[in-house]
Amino acid sequence: MSSSNKTDLGNKPIVVIIGLIASIIGIIAFFSGKQSIQEFFSGPESPSNHVSVTVVVSQPTNIPIEDSQDILDPQFDPDNPEGFLRWYFHQIWATRSYDYLWEYLSLDFRQRLDMSYSSFEDNWNAIGSINEPIDITYEGKDGISQKYRVKYTTLSKKSGYTDNRNDLYYLYFNANKGHWEFK
Repeated sequence: MSSSNKTDLGNKPIVVIIGLIASIIGIIAFFSGKQSIQEFFSGPESPSNHVSVTVVVSQPTNIPIEDSQDILDPQFDPDNPEGFLRWYFHQIWATRSYDYLWEYLSLDFRQRLDMSYSSFEDNWNAIGSINEPIDITYEGKDGISQKYRVKYTTLSKKSGYTDNRNDLYYLYFNANKGHWEFK
């Protein structure tokens, strides 16, 4: 799976920790009635004027994060997948976080379409954008699944042609994962 959208934080956690400590010291100085941090740390040699601060700096951990568009686990209405569908079709082209969005495709969906991760990624990489808003129509229930017709227009990255899609999707709310999935 692709992780091209991931960034190595390097030494940034150390800078963040030091910034937080400086902020905390500034807040303590403010509430103690001092005009500045220097005044807070200076003064007569009495135990009440000194603050002991211990800074522990550890080796930074390389934590992958999304570049410019963090994806948070969205909250979805378990009774109505319309918000999920709007979110998913926006995310698929706006963030292109395919490895994250792949998890919203059930195994049944992947097998029914004979879809591998690479074919999923290739398909969406060919699309430049999806015109929003998309049109969503509820078409009924089928067992545990709900049927929705989704109409949207895509714009090809390479040729610039548009494709007016009119797809029927079966969705179900996966209570174990707490989100909707394509079935």
